Amino acid sequence: MMEHFDHLRKVLLLEPRGYPCQNVDFVFKPAKEGGNFQYVIGEQNKIYPLMSGHNTIATATALLESGVVKMSYPLTKFTLESPGGPIEITADCDDGAVHSVTLKNTPSFVEILDLEVNVPHGGVGTVKVDIAYGGMWYAVVDLKQFHDHPTLNMALESANGSNLARIGEMIKVACREQHPVQHPTEDYPGVDILVFRDGNRNTVPMR
Repeated sequence: MMEHFDHLRKVLLLEPRGYPCQNVDFVFKPAKEGGNFQYVIGEQNKIYPLMSGHNTIATATALLESGVVKMSYPLTKFTLESPGGPIEITADCDDGAVHSVTLKNTPSFVEILDLEVNVPHGGVGTVKVDIAYGGMWYAVVDLKQFHDHPTLNMALESANGSNLARIGEMIKVACREQHPVQHPTEDYPGVDILVFRDGNRNTVPMR
């Protein structure tokens, strides 16, 4: 998809149709009779994750409610093939509708904790990040480390959204440049998404 059909992602996600947080899920017929449906996830910034939880939930729901995958009541179980591997789906169904979806993800893991990266712009300086894989490569930044910082001492609130997005992008770029990572079995480099968290374990992703 990335090499030969990226124009489909552009048509669906770029202006005038798209917006920065929109994704697209491409579904393919099983390679053989009785096999599993395959799907590929596309994101705004030419990112094709190996796995995404909310995209998997959306794909499973669409397949069931459209009748492509037959519903069983009260639970429907089937497997989707993501680029990262098979994903086992259990959907709670009633009267033609999907009420909830539970999935078993591909193996996730922590790559490194308390990595220090230098962000030379915007007066940010040295930042500690945790890098982990869960379908995408995440850089997780705890805001409490900025408690005494003159400009970065801020809460996870909508009023700080634009500033957090700007700083988060700089931290993400610094991570990619100073500590590039690669999935151990798949050709998937990172990092490609940043998450801010606070002491209360609230999180906000910055793609």
